[in-house]
Amino acid sequence: MNSRIGRALPYLAAPAVSLALFWRGLFTWFLRDDFPWLSLRSQIHDLPSFLSTLFSPLAQGTVRFLSERLYFVALSSLFGMRAGPFHAVTFAVWFGALVLAALIGQRLTGSKAAGVWAAILWASSSALVVPLTWASAFNEVLCAFLLLAAFHARLRGARWLEWCAYLLAFGAKEAAILYPLAVALHSIVVEKKRDKSIAWLFLPATVFGLLHLFVIPHPPNDLYRVVIDGQLLHTTWTYIRWALGTSRISKIIVALGLLCYLWQARHTRLLFFVGWFGIFLLPVLPLPNHLMEYYLTLPLVGLCWLGGAAIVSAERWRTRALVVAVVGAYLIDRALIVQDGTSFVLHQTSRMRIAYRAMEQTNREFPKTSLFLHGVDNELFQSGFQENPFALLGVSHAYLTPGADRDVTPRADLSMDSFRIPATQALVLVESGKARALDFFNDAPVDVTEPYKSVLRAIAN
Repeated sequence: MNSRIGRALPYLAAPAVSLALFWRGLFTWFLRDDFPWLSLRSQIHDLPSFLSTLFSPLAQGTVRFLSERLYFVALSSLFGMRAGPFHAVTFAVWFGALVLAALIGQRLTGSKAAGVWAAILWASSSALVVPLTWASAFNEVLCAFLLLAAFHARLRGARWLEWCAYLLAFGAKEAAILYPLAVALHSIVVEKKRDKSIAWLFLPATVFGLLHLFVIPHPPNDLYRVVIDGQLLHTTWTYIRWALGTSRISKIIVALGLLCYLWQARHTRLLFFVGWFGIFLLPVLPLPNHLMEYYLTLPLVGLCWLGGAAIVSAERWRTRALVVAVVGAYLIDRALIVQDGTSFVLHQTSRMRIAYRAMEQTNREFPKTSLFLHGVDNELFQSGFQENPFALLGVSHAYLTPGADRDVTPRADLSMDSFRIPATQALVLVESGKARALDFFNDAPVDVTEPYKSVLRAIAN
C-alpha cells in the first residue's frame, strides 16, 4: 500500500504547483459570457426546452452541450450565483488533465521524471490564467482532459474507453475533430506503423465538421471572421511567442533549452511533440481578430512533453545543475506572471460581484423597476454589463445615466443602444417610481435616486 502511494506521489506534483500558482481562481466570481450561460436554466420548463437548451447552436454557432450548457445549468441549479462550485469542478478536471499529461509523457519518453516535469511545465503556463479563473473558459479544460483521456486509453490499448472520451470531447469543444490527426501522427512517426483502426476515428470528426460548415448557422461576427491570407504567418508567430512565454526571460530560457535539446536529440518523438502543438493550434490560426492566449491550453501540452524530455536529458552533474537553475528561473518568472494575471481577474470579478449584489438588493426592495447606473467605469462595464446580468435579477431594464456612455468602450460585437435613454424619458421613469438610480463610485454602490431627480430636472429644462 505504501509503495503504491509512493509511486503515485510524483504525479501530484503538477496539481500542487498549479494550485500554488492559480489558487486565486478558486475565489473569482462571474464575468462577461458567464451571465448568458447562467440564464439558461430559466429557459428550461420541460423535456423539449431542456433538449433545445442543450443542443441549439449558440455563441458563434457552437453546440458545447457538456462544457457550457450542462456545466452552467446543473451547477447554477444547485448553487445559484455562487462561483465557488464552478471553479472547484474546473480545478478537479484540470488536475485530472495534469495527471494524464504526466502519464502520457512517461509513456512517450520512457521516463517518469520527464512526464512529471512536462505536467509541471504545463501547470505553470500563463495560458491557463483565463481557463482557471473564468467559468466560461471551462471548455478549454474539459476538452484537454477528454482528449488526453482518449489518447492515454489508446496507449494502454483500451479502445472502448478511448471512444467514450473522444465522443464526449465533441460536447466540450470543436477541437475534438483534430484528435484523429494527432493519433495518426503518433502511429506513423512514433510507433512506425499504419493503424487501420484510426480511419474510424475520422468518421465522427468528418460528420461533425460537415454539420458545422453546412448545417449549423454562424451569425456574422468580425471577431470570428475566418481570414486566410498573409496574416496567418503573423498569427502563428504570435502564438509561438506566447507558447514560449509572455516575458522576454521566458522566451530566452525556453528557446535556448529546446534548441540545445533538439541539437543533440535524434528521435522521431520530437516530430510528434511539435506536431501535437501545430495540429491543435490549426483551428484558431485563421482568426486574426480574436487572438487569445488561452487557446494554447491544449496545444501547449505537446511542447511541454518536449520540455520534460529536454529536462531529464542532462547526464553530467554540471549540466543537471544548469538545468535546475534554468528551470527554477523559468518557474519563478511564470509565478510572477500568473500572480499578476490572477490578481487582476480576482479584482475585476470582485467589483462585478459587488455591483451585482447592490443591484440585487435594490431589485429586492423595489421589484420590477428599471435601474440607472452612474459611476460605472470602463473596467467595470466590460466585466459583464453588456452580457445582461440584469435578466438574472428580474430587473425591467438597466441604463447608464445620460452622458455616462461616453466613459465606456463597448464590445465590438455588442451594441450600446440598450443602455442609452433621453433625459426626459429618464425623468418620467424616476418620478413615477418605475426606476431607481445607483452610484458605483469607489466600488461602494449607493442609492442616489432622490438627488438624481434634481439632476434630470435640470437637464430636461
